[in-house]
Amino acid sequence: MAEVKVEYLDGEQETTSFISRPGLARVTYPNGDVYEGPFDERKLKHGLNAKYTFASAEEDGEESQAVTYEGEYRDGSRTGVGKMTYADGTVYRGEFKQGFRHGKGSYTYANDDIYSGEWQNDKRHGQGTYLHKKSACRLDAYWYDGSPVEGDFMHPDGTKYAANFVDADFRGKCRISFPSGMDLRGEFFDSLAGGNKQVCWRPLDFRGPAKISNASMTRLIN
Repeated sequence: MAEVKVEYLDGEQETTSFISRPGLARVTYPNGDVYEGPFDERKLKHGLNAKYTFASAEEDGEESQAVTYEGEYRDGSRTGVGKMTYADGTVYRGEFKQGFRHGKGSYTYANDDIYSGEWQNDKRHGQGTYLHKKSACRLDAYWYDGSPVEGDFMHPDGTKYAANFVDADFRGKCRISFPSGMDLRGEFFDSLAGGNKQVCWRPLDFRGPAKISNASMTRLIN
């Protein structure tokens, strides 16, 4: 049966099977995880510039990329500022609290989309911006429990939607501002037309130098 292996890296180097004193050490756990960093007088992970490497898992006979955390520990847990790199290449840089993404941070997805803003218990929560790499669209919004609630969705051509969201879809009153100076006000609502639930648009008011046809509006929002 595998045991914990502790290698002290400062002062008098020694190898043991337990944390015997404060200092800088490399700990290899029975499951293959490795921690390298400082321990305090309580024998807890505590301090800056630590690194934790999770044991790699095998998928379809191939070993996946290791998940790593580099940064700060407090009282034995990932708390403070750090960087987490996941097996799919996703990277989070920012604040942690007791092992969770919590506070302010930036999350770069494997497809190069980026969310930068506030987090709570590993979920996007608070004010934040999502940049969609492929479309170059941007969402500045207030997020709750991982999903946007209200904010501004901006298209690269300058069109801006000031809207509310439900389950990451447009819902309720919305103001659409076009680069021409025209404003279109309306609302998004659920419809069961044809027996299939879908989100529909109902225009309420036009303001500005021009109007837009329903057909053009349909192309714009879909």
